[in-house]
Amino acid sequence: QSLFGDPVASRITIVPIKPKSQAAILATTAKTSAGLKAEPSMDGLISVCAFFTDDNRMVARSIFKDMESLKGSAEAQARVMGGFKEHMAGPPTPLMGNLFWTLKGNAAPVAQPATRVTIVPLKPGSQEAVKGGLGKVDEIMKGSPVMGKMVEVGAFFTDDDKVVIRSAFVDTESMEAGAEAAKKALGIVKDSFAGPPEVI
Repeated sequence: QSLFGDPVASRITIVPIKPKSQAAILATTAKTSAGLKAEPSMDGLISVCAFFTDDNRMVARSIFKDMESLKGSAEAQARVMGGFKEHMAGPPTPLMGNLFWTLKGNAAPVAQPATRVTIVPLKPGSQEAVKGGLGKVDEIMKGSPVMGKMVEVGAFFTDDDKVVIRSAFVDTESMEAGAEAAKKALGIVKDSFAGPPEVI
């Protein structure tokens, strides 16, 4: 059972940003949050969060009650997020889909979790195999000591044959410790991969 209920829709947006723009972006987040809450089309929004990477990208993750709400919010989100435009180094890349698999860790949610997003291109027609394989991951992860510091992991398929997996841990150290368990888990479905995973 997901922290957010089931089913829910998720969007991951990857935005290239200009070097040294993180502070300026953070300074506008309060205004942006207020703008999102004021938009009627954002009523289906459950949660939104973002993180910066070391290679000048901002990655935002939003959760909506369903895909209709998520798609209906696109125009409003683009309008509100326009405040970040001067800090962008290129166009955003949105990835979206319904969460089909989630696993709660034993750790309680924290204000600033460490987050990893893994994007895997899949062979056409392999979604059912991936679903079945990730079902086996539950047992692998439940037997792993990393569960104690894992908040949640969830996955969704995109329309262009990718699976996107987002995991949250209480801190970076525990996230890095969980990388080996994640690699073992993904190994179950590696025959469905059409290329190497991208880890953010």
